[in-house]
Amino acid sequence: MEVKEEKQKLRKELKKVLSQLSEDSRIDLSAQITGRVQKMDAYLKGRCLFIYVSKSDEVQTLRLIQEALSQGKEVFVPKVSQTTGLITVCQIKDWEKDLEPGFYGILEPKNQCPVLEDLSQIDLFLIPGLGFDKQGNRLGRGKGMFDQFLSVVKNKDTIIALAFDCQVVSQIPSEAHDFQMPCVVTEKQVLEIKGS
Repeated sequence: MEVKEEKQKLRKELKKVLSQLSEDSRIDLSAQITGRVQKMDAYLKGRCLFIYVSKSDEVQTLRLIQEALSQGKEVFVPKVSQTTGLITVCQIKDWEKDLEPGFYGILEPKNQCPVLEDLSQIDLFLIPGLGFDKQGNRLGRGKGMFDQFLSVVKNKDTIIALAFDCQVVSQIPSEAHDFQMPCVVTEKQVLEIKGS
């Protein structure tokens, strides 16, 4: 089976696993995962944070965004271009006022939100994914947006993926363009991948 086919098969399996998590479980596990992140040095010392805005089946981040803003941190979130599929980084100051449904119905910053050009200003990137393995391989949803985005981040040590433990599998098929995560945080473990 080709890598692309293997990935598609695994995507289906993982979506099914995620669909079996109840909303209450997702909320509870998300709180455990983001709670772990908030105790990490990168979060505690970080002033500028990039946090993805969660879809319903992902580790929920809205509460984390609210808390980071209330702690006086600068919060940046992704905005996806409808034409190119590329991610732009925009600052939000009020998640209720600054976000609106965008690409695929996911909440995104409104057009008037300031764009950050220099990614080196970000102290911590929190990234979603559909699946991960213990080697740091990440399975996205097949659009390649985050692979492309993360490839230009200079300091890879600032990147952390958030996932439910059921999203960690024995092996993710990978291709040359796939980005390897240096760290994956779940409700049960913090996977730090050396040499990624």
